[in-house]
This record gives sequence, structure tokens and C-alpha cells, in this order.
Amino acid sequence: MRFRVDGKIYDFNLLDEEHHDLLLRQWHKSFAVECLCNGENHSPNPLLYVKQVNDGLFLANYPSNSKNNILHDFKCRYNRFGYRSILGEKGIKVRENEISCRLDLDPPFEHERKISKQPASAKLPTHREIRERPEPRTKLKSLFLTMLQEYKVSEYRPGGRRNISKRLYKIAEIIVVNKMRLQDILYVASFAGRWPRIDKHFFIIGWGNRKIRAKPHPTNPKLVRLPLFSVDDPKILVAEVTILKNVYDRCDHGESNVNTGYYLLFRGPVGKMDTRTVDRQLCFVPAEEKTRIPVENEWEEQLIRLLFEQKRHFEKPLIGNVTELFLDAKPNIILHDTDPKTIIEVVDTDQNNSYLQRKQEAYTEKGFRFIAWSGERKEGIQGWNILS
Repeated sequence: MRFRVDGKIYDFNLLDEEHHDLLLRQWHKSFAVECLCNGENHSPNPLLYVKQVNDGLFLANYPSNSKNNILHDFKCRYNRFGYRSILGEKGIKVRENEISCRLDLDPPFEHERKISKQPASAKLPTHREIRERPEPRTKLKSLFLTMLQEYKVSEYRPGGRRNISKRLYKIAEIIVVNKMRLQDILYVASFAGRWPRIDKHFFIIGWGNRKIRAKPHPTNPKLVRLPLFSVDDPKILVAEVTILKNVYDRCDHGESNVNTGYYLLFRGPVGKMDTRTVDRQLCFVPAEEKTRIPVENEWEEQLIRLLFEQKRHFEKPLIGNVTELFLDAKPNIILHDTDPKTIIEVVDTDQNNSYLQRKQEAYTEKGFRFIAWSGERKEGIQGWNILS
């Protein structure tokens, strides 16, 4: 995230969270903040101002942006009609400075699962039934990817500060989950010696490796101990979290062969009147280890590692896509350090040339360069010299 204030450019990707807060305090009630999501040479750029919400300061859009049709980039978190507009179908409500959702959680024990009976014949719902329908529930992974994208963990800039744990805590200040403020219940594994508290931390995030299995509990066969490593430095073992063995056995690891990534554990009561705090759901989000950017498969992991080693400035959207195009397809990767910017398609074996041709034509028309990449098969790939 880059901004221009009083003629000076500030790159928040190169600054830590304490510096962010210091600048917001300086800009509060004093300066208009120019968002440079479209590039510093673009004009006019959308304007932001510093708004106080509860005890925190956040950037918000000037009403003149929409009145004058001055738009943010599609991926920009301040674009209410960009990727944020996709979150509604995932059950995530977004306001100017609040994100809220209700999580779709499994019961902790297998025998508590209920299978709803399907009606013998379909009928049109009444207006009352439509009004009384429950809100759509949000997958734990969708909430987590939203948190990462909101604070640009999806973007890697050489020399920039990652500070993933601080970014997650920062975005938690404006998120409400199951009617609870996320900042009050969140634990992020960051440094050794700080363990989660079962009576306080309902949402636990840590780095993990699928090859490192959970250990049996020394006294209770219904429990296991899951090692969690630091999201800021995966070499540091932070804690071994005790969880229900059947919840661990049901962990959703996805379909990828990537071994490293984030473990997400959510705890809480089962029913409205229940006072017990139990493990509800554990899932694994595969991610490339050097950048900690989530990936869909080992080919994306390999490409991101290659770009990291070559010290490239790149981004992989986690919600939506690079632009408003191809939102139903898996996200592409964009290189920010080429002119024009380069969009990379990680090619699957089932993708045909006509599909890639259609993508190339669409992105070229919008001013991007487009290349296809298929893992180690480098020869014959259009535009490979851009990467190497």
C-alpha cells in the first residue's frame, strides 16, 4: 500500500505497524491521503482520510471518489466495488471499517452431526421464509484469506517487512466473528514462550508442516499435541497446542501436495446455552514457506519460490483475481516490476490453448503483458525471459 501525503510518498509495505500508527496519528484531521494503488503517475488518484473507530485510526474513502467516478485498483482494499464485493457470497459483510461474519463450523464430535432431511417435493419459499432464512455462513479458510489480503500479505516486495503476525492482529481490530470482536479472541503464533489460553483464545493461527505430525497426549488418548511454528519465522517452534484427536483427524488439508502452510483452529461453545469451550474445527492452508503466501498447488509454490529467489516484486490475490476479469478462475500472479505489468498464468494440464489465448487477448487489451508458465517445463513458454 503506497500513499502520497503533502507531496511525499509513503510505502506502508516497507514500514512496520508502529510506524503505520504514528503516520495515521499525524494525518488525522490534518491531511488528505492520496492512494497510489493505480500508480504514482496516475491522475486523478482516489483520496482517503483518517477516521477514528473505537480506539483505532483507519483510512476511509472521501465521498467525492464515488461522486466523481475516481476508482481504486480492483485489488485495493479501499475499493468497495473491487474484490471486497466478492466477499458477500462467502458470507462476509464489509462496511467501511468493519468486517463481520458467522463461521460455518463442524460439531466437535462425529455423533453430533445432523443430516437434514430433504423435502419430498420442492416448493417456492414464502416471503416470511425468505426473511427468516439464516445468514450465509463463512468458511474458516475464507475468513483467513480475507485477513491476509486486507493487509497485503498476498504481495511480496523485496526488502519489505512481512510482519505477518502484526498484520493479522491489526486487521482483527475491525473484524467481528460470531458476534465476538476478533481482536479479543485471536492468538497468532509469533515468538516462543507465548502460548494460547483456552479460556480466551478461540481462533488460533500458526505455521505448520504436514510432515510433522501431532504427538499423542501423554495421559489422554482422546487428545493430541499439535506443534505450531512462528508465522514470522517458520524455524521457531512456538507452542504445542492440545486439541481433540478426532478434530485433528478431520483436519481439512485440501487437495494440494504442498506440505507447509498455516494451521487454523477455532474453539468455542457448541450451542447458545453451552458454556464449554471445545475444539470446533481445524484446517490447513498450504503456503510457500519463504513468503508465507497461500498457494493452490506445488506449481504455484515453485513459481513463488522462484520469484522470491530472483527478488521480484509480485502479488498473488487470495480473493478474486488480478482484475475484474476471470473471477471464476483460479487467481493469477502479477509482476509489479515490469513495464507493462506482467500477469502469469500457472498452466494446468487440462487447460487448452484457446482458453489461454482468450486470457492473453483480454489482459493485453487492458494493458498487461501475459505469459503462461508450466513448472519446470521452461522451454517454449512465451515470455519466459521476463522471469529469468
